[in-house]
Amino acid sequence: MQAKPDAFLSYARFDDEDGEITDFRKRLSRTVRQVSGEPFNVFQDVEGIGIGERWKDKLDEMLDQVRFFIPILTPSFFRSEPCRLELRTFLNLEEKVGRRDLVLPIYWVTCPILEEVHLKDDDELAQEIDERHRWDWRDLLFEDLASPACKRELHTLSTQIERARRSAMRLSKIAEPSAAGKNNESGLNSPKLKPSPIKPNKRLLRKQALKKSAPATQPQTPGSIFKDIEEFWCPEMVKIKSGSFLMGSPKDESGHLADEGPQHRVIIRRDFALGRYPVTFEEYDYFCEATDRDRPQDFGNGRNYRPVINVSFDDAEAYCSWLSDITNARYRLPTEAEWEFACRAGTESAYAFGDELTEKQANFGWSVGLTSEVGTFPANGWHLHDMHGNVWEWCADSRRVYEEDSVVDPAGSGTTRVIRGGSWDDSAQELRSACRDAVPRGRQAEVIGFRCARDLYEEESVTETLLDLD
Repeated sequence: MQAKPDAFLSYARFDDEDGEITDFRKRLSRTVRQVSGEPFNVFQDVEGIGIGERWKDKLDEMLDQVRFFIPILTPSFFRSEPCRLELRTFLNLEEKVGRRDLVLPIYWVTCPILEEVHLKDDDELAQEIDERHRWDWRDLLFEDLASPACKRELHTLSTQIERARRSAMRLSKIAEPSAAGKNNESGLNSPKLKPSPIKPNKRLLRKQALKKSAPATQPQTPGSIFKDIEEFWCPEMVKIKSGSFLMGSPKDESGHLADEGPQHRVIIRRDFALGRYPVTFEEYDYFCEATDRDRPQDFGNGRNYRPVINVSFDDAEAYCSWLSDITNARYRLPTEAEWEFACRAGTESAYAFGDELTEKQANFGWSVGLTSEVGTFPANGWHLHDMHGNVWEWCADSRRVYEEDSVVDPAGSGTTRVIRGGSWDDSAQELRSACRDAVPRGRQAEVIGFRCARDLYEEESVTETLLDLD
């Protein structure tokens, strides 16, 4: 019995005369399976329809079953009415379930309809595709699929697909037909293909964004991972227990800079939560669409699960304010002290992983050459990913001057704002837990993003052990 498909590959048959798209589909299925450890079946009509089966009925059946839609974008695709009909169906499906990650476009050959404004303005499907991230395969079209460049891109794409699949798993129960065999109301079991206009997604996003929801139950265990609202656009948070630590670096640490000393004890008096990952383009783009803000450029790094970049301190604060309003919880940027406390995760070494850092532990030194998807590299001891590398992260305060005396909940003051963590473009020394920099709050850069902190509103006393600073 043939396995249930996970994705539907939509393409113009003319574009696969030499079998390149078929080969791409096979390698993609294998690579996703390697990344996830589970099968990933991509339906393609060239192999998925048996002798004697009705072509249209089989396509409708597959579209009812799959979770993802993978259009291979070429000029022929946009001229093909069957391809356009399939795409239109899945865009409507996305709107019904309030998702923006079920259609995974592969930009195969340059399409004038996507590049020329006067053509795009006359085509609603081209406009919709143009508003979302497309996986650009054009430069690799003439590469052997077994080449390192193609393997690397397939692996990165597969990681993104696996993340989207995990995110969609919670919808799987809704997607199953009821015992009576009726389609459910979620829209995941889509009706047979019928042409229908695409309704603007922005209306749905804005409606959802204006509807406040009560925050989730407060997590009681340090290290707990939670979401205030179980939606793809709401960031995962990790509870951080209050405590004390040595802030800064010793003079004999490799890469030590003067503003990292003297080391001094810092007390964080209250529990708080910190984003498990830097805020992603997927999360930030939702905020932009819900509030009619311009989306930041990705400078070719890619969107979706990559950290948002090209955002100023004020942009980051606006996002936290909006998230606070939606969740009825208080989101904000972390102070520099909270950031280092969480980054160290109880360690006193140069990095959360020890005194050395490797390219298997973080994205730095042009080892990747651009941002990587959040969570690609291992978490520190407190379940926080990408505290070292990928992107610098905005902190709430300015750079203060360190002194030897112990301090409680310190925060700097001034016109600049601290950034922490280093980026994919920096050396390992700039990724150290103690390394710090400060830039104007209006700075927007390819290497700067942010992650959210969240108050837990718990009145907790500081223990005598913490107060015994001597």
